[in-house]
Amino acid sequence: MTKMTMFLNYENVNMKRRGVLGSVRRFLAFTLVELLVVIAIIGILIALLLPAVQAAREAARRMQCTNNLKQWALGLQNYHDVVSQMPPMGYNSDVYRFSWMVMLLPYIEQQSAYEMIAAGGTAASVSGTVDYYPFCHGAMDDPRAAWTWVNDYKPWGHKFSIRFCPSDISGTIEPEKDFPGCANYRACLGDTYFNNGTLDARSRGVFMKIKGRDFSAILDGTSNTICISEALVSPPGSDVQNRANLIFGEWSVPSISDCINFPKAAGATAWSYMGRRWCEGSVWSAGFFTIVPPNGPNCQYKSGRFEEFWHIFASASSQHSGGANVALVDGSVRFVSNTVDCGDTLASVIGVGPDVDQCPTGESLFGVWGAYGSINGGETKSF
Repeated sequence: MTKMTMFLNYENVNMKRRGVLGSVRRFLAFTLVELLVVIAIIGILIALLLPAVQAAREAARRMQCTNNLKQWALGLQNYHDVVSQMPPMGYNSDVYRFSWMVMLLPYIEQQSAYEMIAAGGTAASVSGTVDYYPFCHGAMDDPRAAWTWVNDYKPWGHKFSIRFCPSDISGTIEPEKDFPGCANYRACLGDTYFNNGTLDARSRGVFMKIKGRDFSAILDGTSNTICISEALVSPPGSDVQNRANLIFGEWSVPSISDCINFPKAAGATAWSYMGRRWCEGSVWSAGFFTIVPPNGPNCQYKSGRFEEFWHIFASASSQHSGGANVALVDGSVRFVSNTVDCGDTLASVIGVGPDVDQCPTGESLFGVWGAYGSINGGETKSF
């Protein structure tokens, strides 16, 4: 082979190599159109996956809420086993503002917080300067009495996870002045409202104001009676009409229809106090009624925030789509739809007084929802 031939062969090989490399380089490059197509595909995939991710997260939050309710119901059963009755919604005649949650602390693995309440002293003071009374007993103007709005009192600011439904962001915004801590869970007071200022007020529900019931009083059965529900916490400083706040006005004969329709009327006002003190044994913070369907408005049928001591009928509510979780006395948890049967929406909501014989008897006027809230209506209805 001549030198000329070898040179030509070498050049041919080099040209082929350069051609292959050039093709590879051209193959590895992206045009602007290709890049835009790839970005669009990625965007579509994210748009398709995001709702699924959000749904999975909400399912996890709802499961956590269900577990919280189970823990509260189990604590209620343990309390009953020890004390032979359930706690009242609000404890003690002179410090009636203690909520049922305070009394259940030792039965939900919060013994240390309960012992601090029982002991009082400067150890219970955030600042370390106030010598609080044991169990907070004292007049409202006594600085040593830890009323439920006292931010300096350590137990009221004590955080434990089963106070909160993870789906409700407002429930975790704490503390604020006069609001040491929130809670998303309320005691069932049945299908009749009562005057929050009447200390001895009875109810047709599992809980009464300052007296506890025995399980034997639940004639409808523990698997057919609600004891606790979740409820939204009012957003801080937001006195607007929504399903978390208390809407108050004046009706001659309060009914479900009045409560649902009144927020649309001119002059209706609201109050952002619902659920803002977990330790508070008043209706607006610790109780609910099976009258208005889940996620309906919370109503007070007397005008003015403090007039007539708040004739309130508040309902269950949640950020879960379509309804709210409730715990039954037997410890099971159900999800109740917003469209649950509530009976006659035009029926007058009945109030109860301090005497047992003032509580109405018989089947609930408020359908399946009312039947599950009452302890002895004799109904055979189910969700």
